[in-house]
Amino acid sequence: MRDFFDEFEYRSANAMLRYYPQGCALDRFFLGVRVGVHHVSNSDVSPSGNDSATFGGLGFDLGYTWLLGAQERVGVSIAAGATRLFGSSSTARP
Repeated sequence: MRDFFDEFEYRSANAMLRYYPQGCALDRFFLGVRVGVHHVSNSDVSPSGNDSATFGGLGFDLGYTWLLGAQERVGVSIAAGATRLFGSSSTARP
C-alpha cells in the first residue's frame, strides 16, 4: 500500500510587496500583500491515476523585521498571514 503523501505534490510561486508604516524600510513592523500561483496534484486519488489543479492566490502578511550586526547587513523577519485561492483548472476525470 502506497502512502498518500508519496503521491502528493504542492508547488507555489509568489510575489510580495511590503509596506513599512514607520518610514524605515527593512526594519520593524510591515504590512504585506502577496499574489501567486499554486499547483496541487495527487496521482493516487482519481480512477485515472492523476488529479491536479492550479489556483491563483491573493493574500496578506503582518510581520516584524530585525536588522542585525553593527552595519545592519543581515535581516531576520517573522510574519503571519493568509492567502485566498481562486479558480481552478482541474485535470480530474470521473
